[in-house]
Amino acid sequence: MLTKEQWKMFYQLRCLKEQGKEDTEMFNNLAVKLWETLGQNEPKVEKNSEKVIKK
Repeated sequence: MLTKEQWKMFYQLRCLKEQGKEDTEMFNNLAVKLWETLGQNEPKVEKNSEKVIKK
């Protein structure tokens, strides 16, 4: 569940994207800030996610 502040940042990102401003420094800074508040400083890949299921 997102906090009120996280929802605000998410909404701002969405508005900037709709305006075609997703390549701006403001967008990038906001995206990084939101990502850090989610407690995920880097993407995590599960060990088993690369296995191919064969039948």
